[in-house]
Amino acid sequence: MGSFAIFGTAIVIAILLFPLPIGCAAVLGTAIADPLAGELRTSSRFRHVDVLVPFGAYTFLAFVGLALLGRWPAIPSVGLALLAAAIAIAVERPKVWWYDDDFAMTLVPAVVLYLLAVGLFGFPT
Repeated sequence: MGSFAIFGTAIVIAILLFPLPIGCAAVLGTAIADPLAGELRTSSRFRHVDVLVPFGAYTFLAFVGLALLGRWPAIPSVGLALLAAAIAIAVERPKVWWYDDDFAMTLVPAVVLYLLAVGLFGFPT
């Protein structure tokens, strides 16, 4: 199955299973950070920023999903966005045939955000 189909499945799961801010943060972050990381990794000129740039992009877009679309408080949203980006970039790195990074980059940060933001901090769903 193509990675676009797996990412599509992850999008549907994220939107249906998680609150809107978390679903938006995970989907927006993965949609830009994953292809950006792939393109930067293939170019020898940009290899030194192949983690930093996608991390920044994911952080920014996750913040947009949490704070702007979800209307969650800005300061906790920055911390949650940074955490989600770090997790997403970490789960994007393994390259084995049975593992799809699109699926993991979307759902692993979403689960962690849900456990922290909703479970621990009591943010609205």
